[in-house]
Formats: sequence, structure tokens, C-alpha cells
Amino acid sequence: MKNPKLTNRELYPPKHMDMMYAYVMGETELYDKLTKNNTDLRIMIEHTCNLKTIGADVREALSARILGWKHNPSINGYDAVRPDGRDGELKNESLRGDGLYLDNIDEWIAERKKSTGKNPTYKLNGRTRWSNCTDSKSSIPGYKHKLERLQAENPRMGIVGWAGPFAAYAVTFDFNEGKGFAKKLKKKSPTTSTDDWVDAPSLQLRYINPDYLHKKYMETGLYNALKNLIQKNINRSRNGKKENK
Repeated sequence: MKNPKLTNRELYPPKHMDMMYAYVMGETELYDKLTKNNTDLRIMIEHTCNLKTIGADVREALSARILGWKHNPSINGYDAVRPDGRDGELKNESLRGDGLYLDNIDEWIAERKKSTGKNPTYKLNGRTRWSNCTDSKSSIPGYKHKLERLQAENPRMGIVGWAGPFAAYAVTFDFNEGKGFAKKLKKKSPTTSTDDWVDAPSLQLRYINPDYLHKKYMETGLYNALKNLIQKNINRSRNGKKENK
């Protein structure tokens, strides 16, 4: 493990993280059981998870749990550690658009079309966003020149997409297999999309919420990539093959 600082700090008490996890995963029966007779707590959890500006640490912690990784709350180092000790780097994407929420998508689209005459861009696209990865931006040696460090250490990438408060999908792959990453992460404001990781040999689908596997929520490239991964998983199950997660 190459993380320079792995803390044992918990963002919330484990029981509260259990409640948040049950909520964002749509495990309604478990969520109701965990929050029984505690209306104020339910309001807090649901409000927090519905915020478009939900803290990155909270969403990272939930994403790590979806993947079965241990979250690293430290700001210096990778975002998580896998059960095998390998480092993991987490990226989250959400439906875009100021004022856009799950319960007003159709209304929001109609308003944007009327005001601009164009179809608005808001869907999940398998994107990852990074801060500058080439500048020296930390006094900690292991965090300088992040792109070179990523290439040398080749962490496992985890991308989790969110539709409102709910997890929509999760995929993983080796960083160096992201074909567009080396070029795009040299830019001032690096952003990648599905095309940059869809052909990764180690690509795995770790989670899918079928309620959001729909072109209303996903760009065509991401939608097709996830559908293909689902079919591959079905074929592997039929052939009795196991995946290394």
C-alpha cells in the first residue's frame, strides 16, 4: 500500500453510515428498519443524500463501500484500499444541471429547450474529473506530480454514477488501461468519459441499478457500455467463471 497517510477517522458513526448506505442503494426494507420511529434522523439522512453538493468525503465513503473497499478520508493519498491491499482511486459523477433533480427532470428539460432551443446536456457519461495532475501542489513528496505517480503505481480506478441520491452504476479498471487518461490528465482541468475506459481489458461492472439503466439518465456510450458488461457477466456466470474484483 503506497498511501502516505491512511487514517482510521470515520466520517459518521458506523450505524449512521449503514443507514445512508441502505438509503442510497434503495434497500428500502433495511432502511426502514434501521431508522424506525426516528423521523428526524430520516429527514437528516435523506436531505443529506439528496443534496447536489453532498460532501465528496461522504459520497466517496459510500462509493468505497459499494465496491467493498476501505475508504481513506485523508486528502493526501488514494481514496481507498482494496481488500488485497492495492490502492483504489474513486471518481463520482452525477446528473448535471443547476436546478435539476430526479423529480423534475421532464420539467427542467422542457424549460431548457424553451429558453435555449437546444436539448440540454445533463446525463451520466462515465466521466471523471481531476484537479491539475502535473503541477507540484503539495509538500508531501508522494503527492507531487500526481500523473507520474498514478502511472507508476497503477491503482485500481472506481467510477460510481449517481442519479439524485441513488447509486446508478459502478465500474472498476486499472488506471493505466484508461487509454485517454495519460493525454487528458496533462490538461489544466482534466476530464475523461466512457470512451477513455470502455476498452480496458480489466474493466468490471461492480454494481448496476436497473431503474437508472436508461437513456433518459445516461448518454448512449455509457448506456451501451453497461449493457455490454451486463451481458458479459451473464455469459461468465453461464460458463462458471469468476472475476477478480
